[in-house]
Amino acid sequence: MAGALFALWIAVALFSSRCLYADGAHEFIRTLEAQNFVAIMWSRHFAFYIYEFPLVLAIKLGVTNLAWLRFAFGLGCFLPWPLALFCCWRIAPAHFWLVAVACAAGYMNAAFMAVGEHILAHALFWPALFSLLFSRPLNLFASTVLLLSATALMFSY
Repeated sequence: MAGALFALWIAVALFSSRCLYADGAHEFIRTLEAQNFVAIMWSRHFAFYIYEFPLVLAIKLGVTNLAWLRFAFGLGCFLPWPLALFCCWRIAPAHFWLVAVACAAGYMNAAFMAVGEHILAHALFWPALFSLLFSRPLNLFASTVLLLSATALMFSY
């Protein structure tokens, strides 16, 4: 049930263009103008590149429809959490409720801005924690998730 509500929340966010709120509009326009990745702040470029990736990919594939480009930008903004939730569920299904509560309380409830390195850092924290706490011994999936999450966390904030 919680997964369905989160999927509905993501769908509403994507189709209502919530990604264009606040800094998102500026990031979207700058990426469209450059037709490539744009870092507003060099120190946080990794997180912004993650958000911009679907948009830049769509631009490079020749998509010119603004509605589709806006949707692609929204995918980049809202995809880290579903991916993090999937990794946590795959690592420890019995403890999935912990990350579901964290997502509901800390992200769905309080993250009104779609663009920000703090959102990516919050999403990546949970798969790293689940790998360390609940995967004994570390299997290939959990160790890969831990390595990727830790590396991305190091560069994202």
